[in-house]
Amino acid sequence: FLASTYVSMAIMSVFISFIVSLVIFGVLMAFSLSNWVYVWIIILVPSLTAAIFYLQPSSEANNLQKKVSQELPFATIHMATIASSEVEPTKIFKIIALSKEYPSIGMEARKILAQVEVYGYDLVTSLKNVAARTSNKKLAELFGGIATNISTGGSLRNYLEKKAENYLLDYQLERQKYLALAGTFMDVYISILIAAPLVLMMIFIVMNVSGLGFE
Repeated sequence: FLASTYVSMAIMSVFISFIVSLVIFGVLMAFSLSNWVYVWIIILVPSLTAAIFYLQPSSEANNLQKKVSQELPFATIHMATIASSEVEPTKIFKIIALSKEYPSIGMEARKILAQVEVYGYDLVTSLKNVAARTSNKKLAELFGGIATNISTGGSLRNYLEKKAENYLLDYQLERQKYLALAGTFMDVYISILIAAPLVLMMIFIVMNVSGLGFE
């Protein structure tokens, strides 16, 4: 969405929610005047609607950032493989955009192609424009590096291979962190739900045997 379009949608939605809350409050008052205590509905419903529209962009950006981070190592390897065939760089992004394996990065690649094919920008300018707007810093770094590499006439294949190694290492380290965290939660789960009841049972048995049990 364009910013102006999104703001217009937010204002209209808040206005509609205000009208709906007024109708709900009016119906409640029609049943009993004592229902005036529900006047907070008129404030709460529009406020929640506004909050949803305010938080939605950042939530979507965070979700996209996580998805891109998961796809980035493998997409970069794919791009390096394509670059090894010495094809024109724009075709690399066409292949990534059409691939169903990288839906999030493919969406960013389609933005690059739109700027090249529809708006008439050159590939370097398109890469820099998309890099400036993407929510994932690693992807922005990758696009910026590709733009610089193309401008200076460097080896795109070597650059992508090195970036793929770095991204794959970061991905492996991130997976190890998640595994360690999952292991910690598993230990806590076992301790609380399995070990603790067994220990308590043993304590009660020993107390009963020793004559210290509850009467």
